[in-house]
Amino acid sequence: MDIQTKFYGSVSFQENELINFPEGLPGFEDCHRFLLLQPEGSVFRCLQSVDNPAVAFVTVSPHLFYPEYSIDLPEESVQALGLKSPEDAVVLGIATIREKLEDSTINLQAPIVINKESRLGRQEILPDSGYAIRCPLWKKDDVKKFQCS
Repeated sequence: MDIQTKFYGSVSFQENELINFPEGLPGFEDCHRFLLLQPEGSVFRCLQSVDNPAVAFVTVSPHLFYPEYSIDLPEESVQALGLKSPEDAVVLGIATIREKLEDSTINLQAPIVINKESRLGRQEILPDSGYAIRCPLWKKDDVKKFQCS
């Protein structure tokens, strides 16, 4: 199958590559099927809706920028995703990349959690986690490492 993506043009995929979000994502409840695209050599991934190709989110592992990041999923979410251990999950944060890289942020309060095996996903909103919706993605000194010359 092929899809016209928001960022990468036409992409071919197999049905078994889809990630199913039974509830959709907050604000995008009609989007249930997504692809997780990752350009070679990039730490960033694109969570691309198959149901609405105009919907795509830049994501990244929070642990790359916040090694101490830890979440406590409610039991209901663990059951809904069919997670047997923390290692079964991929945890991603939605990133907002700004023109000035030092202004870029990551949402640590509402991570995307995906069961690697079953390919079920959901966005978990954790208002009592102590994490913010807009955490700096880079420290000012780190931005220089990621800028192109």
